Amino acid sequence: MEALAGSAELKLDTDEASHRITGAGFEAVVGRKSGALETFRAYGRDLLTGPLVPGFWKAPTDNSTRTGITSLQSAWRDAASKRSVEQVTARRVSPREVEVTARMHLPIGSSVYTAAYRVFSDGRIRVSALYQPGGDRLPPIPRFGMDAAVPASLDRIEWYGRGPQETYWDRKTGGEIGNHRLRLE
Repeated sequence: MEALAGSAELKLDTDEASHRITGAGFEAVVGRKSGALETFRAYGRDLLTGPLVPGFWKAPTDNSTRTGITSLQSAWRDAASKRSVEQVTARRVSPREVEVTARMHLPIGSSVYTAAYRVFSDGRIRVSALYQPGGDRLPPIPRFGMDAAVPASLDRIEWYGRGPQETYWDRKTGGEIGNHRLRLE
């Protein structure tokens, strides 16, 4: 991706605890022990109240409970909180882009999870995740996503995709594809 013209150069500071990326009006911090985006601050306002972490669990549905799949998937319930961080590295992609990569082991087989946070000088952060299964007979993953906590004042959501309600793979026809908006109460 090409850096935006006229945007300021990013500053990368690394210490024992974290990789800190600062740009014009914002700061992003990835913890070296957690492998998570722990801080994202823009113009003095904290936009995270809890870190951005892997998420593999979802609330069981009646169907998953009735078929017994929930008990098969139970190993995933605490997989994110019991992950072990192997390495967190930062590299300057360009003067206007920094990427921090966290490699972690999951307590399911010898599975590996890698999260990459690419920070751009205009304040955007592109997050990607890769799961490499560690074995042949692993329980199915109920969900592959991420969890974070944000301030209560961030109560408006806009997205393009299925909606306006949640739609998992087995409910695709339950939501129309389009631009959706939601105000949380």
